Amino acid sequence: MIHLICLGNPCHGDDGFGGAVFARLNQVAWRPGVRLFDAAAEGGAVALFQGCSRAVMIDVLPPGAGQPGQVLRLKDYPDDPQGAAAGGGAGILATVRRTIDPLPEIEVIGAVAVACMPFRPGLSPLVSAAVGTVAAMLRREFAVNG
Repeated sequence: MIHLICLGNPCHGDDGFGGAVFARLNQVAWRPGVRLFDAAAEGGAVALFQGCSRAVMIDVLPPGAGQPGQVLRLKDYPDDPQGAAAGGGAGILATVRRTIDPLPEIEVIGAVAVACMPFRPGLSPLVSAAVGTVAAMLRREFAVNG
């Protein structure tokens, strides 16, 4: 079983990236054994890592992890000297590693944030453009008619 887990808060600027990808993929027919989740709608992300052999986290990456809007595929979150990601996906992943056993294979697919602005909905243009790139990548890899 593979879980595609979209993270983020659409009320905080580029942090809404995962939810925007979920919205693009919500009606896609997935291959058997692949499930798509919107962690915000599920009421918590940690439990979504149970019952799967592989988990793909779709989330915004901290500014400075690369060029703004750049799409990266990683095994872990990049270091964030500003701590912006500590309570988000990086914090969730740290909790998952401490509490889930057996631990699935985990990877992070994300776009580098321009800015995560509290209580300012809407993605920056560069991160918004990356939504389509990541959605297409996931469709090719996991959808029935990739």
